[in-house]
Amino acid sequence: MTNWKESKQKFLERWPLEKVKSLTLEEYTNTERNDSFTYWMETRTEDVISMWGGSAYKFGVFKRNPEAEQKQLQSNQKSDGVYGWYSKYGDSPEVAFSEVKNQLIKTIKSAQNEDFHEIDGIDLGHSFKWKIAYMYAPENTLLRFVKDGALKYLSQEILGKKLKKASEIHRQLIEAKPEDEPFDDYSSRLWDMFDKKDKLSKATESDKQSDGYKRTQSEINTPLNQILFGPPGTGKTYSTVIKALAIIEENSEAEIETEDYPRLKKRYDEYVKEGQIVFTTFHQSLAYEDFVEGIKPIEPEKEGDSISYKVEEGIFKRLCIEAGFSLAKESNSVLIDHVVDFSLAFDEFSQRIEEKLSSSETVELKTKNGGKVIVDGISSQGNIIVKHVGGSRAYTVSKSRLAKLQEGIDDLEEVNNINDEFRAIIGGSNSSAYWSVLNSIQEQSIHSNLNRTPKKYSWSDKVQVVKSLKLSELSGKTSKPYILIIDEINRGDVSAIFGELITLIELSKRAGNEEGLEIILPYSKEPFFVPNNLYIIGTMNTADRSVEALDSALRRRFSFTEMPPQPDLIEQVGVRFIDAIDEPIDLVNLLTVINERIEVLLDRDHLIGHSYFMKITDIAGLRHAFYNEIIPLLQEYFFGDYGKISMVLGEGFCQAESASEVKFATVSTHYDDYDYSEKLIYSFPNHETDAEFIDAINKLLNKSGDESQ
Repeated sequence: MTNWKESKQKFLERWPLEKVKSLTLEEYTNTERNDSFTYWMETRTEDVISMWGGSAYKFGVFKRNPEAEQKQLQSNQKSDGVYGWYSKYGDSPEVAFSEVKNQLIKTIKSAQNEDFHEIDGIDLGHSFKWKIAYMYAPENTLLRFVKDGALKYLSQEILGKKLKKASEIHRQLIEAKPEDEPFDDYSSRLWDMFDKKDKLSKATESDKQSDGYKRTQSEINTPLNQILFGPPGTGKTYSTVIKALAIIEENSEAEIETEDYPRLKKRYDEYVKEGQIVFTTFHQSLAYEDFVEGIKPIEPEKEGDSISYKVEEGIFKRLCIEAGFSLAKESNSVLIDHVVDFSLAFDEFSQRIEEKLSSSETVELKTKNGGKVIVDGISSQGNIIVKHVGGSRAYTVSKSRLAKLQEGIDDLEEVNNINDEFRAIIGGSNSSAYWSVLNSIQEQSIHSNLNRTPKKYSWSDKVQVVKSLKLSELSGKTSKPYILIIDEINRGDVSAIFGELITLIELSKRAGNEEGLEIILPYSKEPFFVPNNLYIIGTMNTADRSVEALDSALRRRFSFTEMPPQPDLIEQVGVRFIDAIDEPIDLVNLLTVINERIEVLLDRDHLIGHSYFMKITDIAGLRHAFYNEIIPLLQEYFFGDYGKISMVLGEGFCQAESASEVKFATVSTHYDDYDYSEKLIYSFPNHETDAEFIDAINKLLNKSGDESQ
């Protein structure tokens, strides 16, 4: 018996299924003993299959190393200081372990019964659950490697297919084994193929720390700006969900895809709700003012007041501020404390003013020169309205401008010329009014004990923090990722929508990187940067517009991933053969034939995606797909050239009739010399019976009624 087989046997003797059923949290994970279940899996059976790399979160729940640096948690992670676990498993380590244990037992039972397809949907880390499966499965039923990158590579290299489910890859690779080659030798040979191609470094992390989680952007190997392009129905929008989760959860896309899509979509929706993912669609009417910033009208506070305008952040700028604030929390907690302190002080000051005004008290504030201003009210936007004594004109004192003054002036008493010094910071304003309010807030703060513990950062807090950041403070910093998904990115005027920000989205120009840049925005006249933790994922339907037609500056700044139709996915996810009268219809072959013809008659940008066929299970479903999706799509593709449509679908779906039977009205003058009797008129017959529809499919495939191709 080889050494690795001895290790496997010792593991099974130590951890039989009955022992796993009574497993405790302390037995499962413990940094103080080398006999825990996870230690056996990762270290003591490393010679069987190595699963080093990644973080300890791959075990679902783990005991933290007390000597390791405590990293900031991701939004999908929890910790009580002793244990760390994925929040999807529960709110405490005990609850999380109970769920992980259930999944562990389910994996073992499925492996022992050779129900490997069940393991694809089990909610455990990819490498972890498939190593468990290998340890408990009958001999020669699984290959001796678990890396998703290896499986995907060998699926393409050996089978010539882009299979996704690990169970299916194992099955087909085992079926491809030469009869005269021993099973273990074959398994080792396949692994060596993968290893020699240096795929291992791209499939998994080499970091062996047991309590870290954060990876740099280069280690994740995910471009900050990417566009998925392809014809309709190739899974571009589906892939944005997978890619977004892989980025946020710091996992491989292959491992994410092993989970059931409804579970993935639920997590995706949670990130959207939290604001970490933002989804938008480009269209012809979208402008820079909607995407970055623009001047928008403000509803009057009082009846009769005139409409006012203010600069409002667009979709992209708001997400940049959220991402920038996240970076600030990593790099400058002192700055955030200052901003929050002032925000709390302003809110408390406003509350006291409102209480006094509601009691009909007159609120007077002293000015720099010893005079007074009177507080007239609090606006619906939370700004303070003041008037000079004896004056009729009201002045608005905004919280955002006060925050700038608070940050920019160390001591109000040392200000000599408030007009010049204030306007240098906040622009044109009534300096006396601003000095009076800011001075009163500062005096109040000296005698106030602010309670900051329940503080939730307001939008204005975040904006002010990001405005106060300096690029040098962000150098080398990173934080949790934020993702902007732009559907149909090619339908908008990208150059006009991004404007000058087309420069800032470059990787090297992102804030936090060595060559980071910032610009002054045209409306707000304020500095702006794009942080290095903001990812942009676009989708592009090539049937609408080809990649070559995109702005060249945009193409240089984005990584492009083609998403062509993958007929093999029909079999993996749905049904390949559907019952017909004489013989089953092969949906994979049907889609392949249609696309081969379209590519010759048109181009590869206008193919039919596999998703149109993935939910078809019977003739009724295929008929619905043809008449409601495929035929209308071809009509759009060929712009009414029904002759070419008939070359794609055959005469069973697109029939031609001569116009010779058409009788035109008699006219007094000769119209033209064209002989319309030779013109062909095309129609799409509605095959209501299964027999008629199947006959049309056979004609499409060049099959006669009684023979198959």
